[in-house]
Amino acid sequence: MREQFMSSRLYLEVKANPRLQWMLLVVAVILLASLSKSIFDSISEEKSAVGQQFVMVEKLKDAANKNVDVDELEALEAEVANLTSNIPSSVSVNVAEAEALKVGAETFATSVVSSRISLVGSESIFIGESEYWQVRIQVTGRLPEKSLISFLSNFDGEKTNIRLNSLEYIPQSGDRISAVVDYLYKKAV
Repeated sequence: MREQFMSSRLYLEVKANPRLQWMLLVVAVILLASLSKSIFDSISEEKSAVGQQFVMVEKLKDAANKNVDVDELEALEAEVANLTSNIPSSVSVNVAEAEALKVGAETFATSVVSSRISLVGSESIFIGESEYWQVRIQVTGRLPEKSLISFLSNFDGEKTNIRLNSLEYIPQSGDRISAVVDYLYKKAV
């Protein structure tokens, strides 16, 4: 087999042509460098993944060593139950959207002049075994500077189901306002 390869035309051509020998050597070096780079990249990815898992294991060990205060846990559960009891319920997402538009129009009509309320969208949120709907509306119009505080007082934390997502208020340019407001509704059982 070796003798057959040594007498082949390819071997004789490579042996007789030094430029071809150098080109083959360069190609072999490039292939070797590419292969070693891919090996080192995969090793570094694995090292990173193992490092993250190691950190997670250490956090789990720390959590296992900490004692849970039952009284504090019960107090937190009572607080969560109190907060979720204040969230209005709705039979469907469509009813929740309609209710959010109605409440938004009633709430912001007093402070926003020429207000326009539009539905941005809604999404389902699962917290534990309970399903909630987050309905997002957009309020646009004019907000006189003297009404800014009354507008922002709607988001003071008393109402647990309303949240100001974003606000763009430009008092120098005609008191324009554009606010995105989220309403949270619990699925009625």
